[in-house]
Amino acid sequence: MHNKLKKEKELNAILKNTIKLQQDTIKSFGNNNNNQHLENKLNKVLSGMFTDTQIKLIMEPKQKVYKWTEDDIASAITLRSLSPKTYRYLRNEKKYPLPGYKTNTI
Repeated sequence: MHNKLKKEKELNAILKNTIKLQQDTIKSFGNNNNNQHLENKLNKVLSGMFTDTQIKLIMEPKQKVYKWTEDDIASAITLRSLSPKTYRYLRNEKKYPLPGYKTNTI
């Protein structure tokens, strides 16, 4: 009888741990959904001012752009031709995501 009670307590402890793990997993899925929702909202807001490539750089600052789009390059060339000083200020001081100088020379 004492053995049976001991086994039941062990089983109960195992089940409690399983429930806790499942609850933690459910919480982490909820956090991922919230993060995805926030990321989608942020993308929507930023898309009015930045290109997709620039948004990607803002969201993941350590990632480098290996291929700027033609629109990115054309806009950068236009800005630089209007005011090279402003272009350098935005890119270097304000860290606005713009292609580098060599990318803009075609």
